[in-house]
Amino acid sequence: MQEQLPQLDPGRWVSEHGETLFAYAMSRLKNSDSAEEAVQEALLGALKNMKSFPPQSYVGPWLMGILKKKVVDRQRQSARLDTVSGDVDPILDKLFDKNGHWTEAARSADPLRLDSLEQSEFMGILQRCLKGLPPNQAAAFVGR
Repeated sequence: MQEQLPQLDPGRWVSEHGETLFAYAMSRLKNSDSAEEAVQEALLGALKNMKSFPPQSYVGPWLMGILKKKVVDRQRQSARLDTVSGDVDPILDKLFDKNGHWTEAARSADPLRLDSLEQSEFMGILQRCLKGLPPNQAAAFVGR
């Protein structure tokens, strides 16, 4: 029987890797409850799949890889819930259809000429739209 590597001791995972895992989850999910749950799911998943731990590997990166998948799952679930909730700004509802495309009325309208008050209102709407994008896409959009 192969001797268990000390780093593969699940009893030490939280004390040795918990803070790093939580910090990563928190940086992505921005909610301590969700971050905690993602870390717990990752540790439970690792515990269930210890047989798949690559020999001569390090447990930290292995746990982080599992956590990254759990975080992405939570982000997808959250995006689906946001879409289903139907909490839509009435202005956005007139401009975009349920698939996020311009409505016919918005496409056929004259080009927008915004005064300073409307410009600030537009910037608020733009900021709300950017919040709905994943951080990398929002940064790319703003950079463009």
